[in-house]
Amino acid sequence: MRAPRRWPHVNLLYPFLKDDAKGRNFAAAAVVAEEALTGVAPFTCSIASFAYFKHAKSCTVWLHPADADADADPLDSDVVPSSPTTLPASRGLMEMQAALQAAFSFADDLSTISPSGFTPHLSVGQWWGHNAGCSWLFPLW
Repeated sequence: MRAPRRWPHVNLLYPFLKDDAKGRNFAAAAVVAEEALTGVAPFTCSIASFAYFKHAKSCTVWLHPADADADADPLDSDVVPSSPTTLPASRGLMEMQAALQAAFSFADDLSTISPSGFTPHLSVGQWWGHNAGCSWLFPLW
């Protein structure tokens, strides 16, 4: 298993914006992002389950952020689950990503990488091969 190279996070956009030496691109992007996110209400999400992405020669195991409201009906959502075993993704994360995507239209890789579109996730490990590290993990959860 290969552990993630960075601390847990959710990428909302990719590719990332490159900054200049004086930090002007990031400063301008912060203004655009703040404006884009004014309509997104604060939200809480929780880790509901895990899943994995299959790559050509490996798989990435990830934690699935879902709505934290235990009373929420998982079927009452416009968000399509990333697999039949997971609850719909956090509506707050999906709304945040859509707002940022609209503001930064060049950074659409995460929305177009698959037919299901953006899948918020927290990567926790990567294995070479598909069954070596992924399939045995599901019965343990």
